[in-house]
Amino acid sequence: MPQIWLSDEELGAMFGCSRAVARDRSIAHGWARRRSMDGLSRTKLPQEMFEEFLLDYAARLLAKSAADSSVAQLRGMLASAQRFERYPDLRQDNMAA
Repeated sequence: MPQIWLSDEELGAMFGCSRAVARDRSIAHGWARRRSMDGLSRTKLPQEMFEEFLLDYAARLLAKSAADSSVAQLRGMLASAQRFERYPDLRQDNMAA
């Protein structure tokens, strides 16, 4: 079975609480904890929370992708508007005349 180990900070973000509260909750539930090679303590996510974590992570990635796409579209629109300010003869309505 795959394993997901989260730092106290990441666990807190998942639970919507502080790092300290997340740490206390993981200890109270008896979840496995280890110090990682990066010096952070990490908690092994229980199997029943595994799917919830992955779905939440996927939703955040999709939201970020959609936001990035929207930003790119807005930048393109701004660039077009700036071009048309500099060269008004390029506008579609002027070309039809």
